[in-house]
Amino acid sequence: MSIPKRIWIQTAVAVAVILLNQLAPQFAESSRYIILALVILFIGMPHGALDHHIDGNLEGWNPYSLNKWFYGWYLSAIALYALLWIFFPFFSFMFFLLITLYHFGQADAERFSISGWSKWAIHISRGITVVGLIVFGDLAYSSAVIAAITDISIYDIISQSYDPTVLKWIIAGIYPAVYLIVLITNPSKIT
Repeated sequence: MSIPKRIWIQTAVAVAVILLNQLAPQFAESSRYIILALVILFIGMPHGALDHHIDGNLEGWNPYSLNKWFYGWYLSAIALYALLWIFFPFFSFMFFLLITLYHFGQADAERFSISGWSKWAIHISRGITVVGLIVFGDLAYSSAVIAAITDISIYDIISQSYDPTVLKWIIAGIYPAVYLIVLITNPSKIT
């Protein structure tokens, strides 16, 4: 089994970032916005900006035209969800996390030719890792933001039973562990 060069590069970058955070936390903290700006500049962040192209390609309409059905549905869904946030903030936040968890996992794993339990495991584990690290990367900070929205402090709930630092490392390891299992069981389909 030959592992592609891009997998080695991705792994090396991930390990380098982890080491940088552990060995030089002040540098990592002070340079995070510069790094984020460079990533957005070179890779981009088109999330949502291409939804009309995706729907147009899936549904067979010209994404450069004004499709009243698509935009009506799209804007109505946004308005309805905004109302849910006003009246049911905790439910809306949990719904947002579940959608985000699936979406991040699904979007990142579509490049693999896998199906069944492997596909489901990759989707869910990737989503858990991405969303989990956003929430648990700096639990005190994210908990304050979440509490401002929902009036619930997840830091108080989590820190009573778990060490947030240990939990962060467990979450960080979920996707790599599942990826490795799927790679071993489906080597020709995931690379």
